[in-house]
Amino acid sequence: MPAKSKSVRKSAAKKAPDSPPKTRSANGTKSSPKTPKTPRATPATRKAAAKPASAAASAAAPRPHTPPVSVANKAEKPKGPVTLGPPKVVGEELLDLVFKDDFYARQIFVFLGVRTVNELEQFQPGQIYEKATGPIRESIERIRERLALLNRALAGDQEFAVKYLG
Repeated sequence: MPAKSKSVRKSAAKKAPDSPPKTRSANGTKSSPKTPKTPRATPATRKAAAKPASAAASAAAPRPHTPPVSVANKAEKPKGPVTLGPPKVVGEELLDLVFKDDFYARQIFVFLGVRTVNELEQFQPGQIYEKATGPIRESIERIRERLALLNRALAGDQEFAVKYLG
């Protein structure tokens, strides 16, 4: 069995000879001898001290504008087809169940006449936008024409009325 080693108390350890002797104050706490205080450097004074006068003058001079390099330009290397991973719903899943919390999306599905995810995937986003906004644009044109026939116009649309009548 190995012999137990005795622990040495820190107070018994020798102090470095170059450290100043500790003295006790009136309230019994140890303190170091007082040294004259030097003013602390603030961050602003540190920066001013670090810069030479010529650097301060060059910082004030306007620099030519260089556009930032966009991340897209750096990553233009084609890496092959984009994959989404395995689908989380089957293609035959009903859109009403997938979008049960989105009333307006379900209205667009009714307008498009689609019921499943597979049917919806046949459309491009621009196609859906054009199909959904087409009737609104046509209705607005009819409103503008009818108002022009009545010598009236929407706000800022007087030129259309004059051209339509002329």
